[in-house]
Amino acid sequence: MENCSNKLHNLHTLNQSVDIFELIVLIRSLNQDQIDLMDQLVQNRAATNNQNRKGHYKKESV
Repeated sequence: MENCSNKLHNLHTLNQSVDIFELIVLIRSLNQDQIDLMDQLVQNRAATNNQNRKGHYKKESV
């Protein structure tokens, strides 16, 4: 995501003319990065919940 943000920033600061298709590609890659981050968060949350559940059952069985 940082790479795409830097590209957009560089295009802006260099005052280059920007091809609309290049912008579309950058936006799509930013969106994909967000989707990947959300997937990672969901997986981490599920792993944490599973760990908590295992710990909870162990406490009850003692």
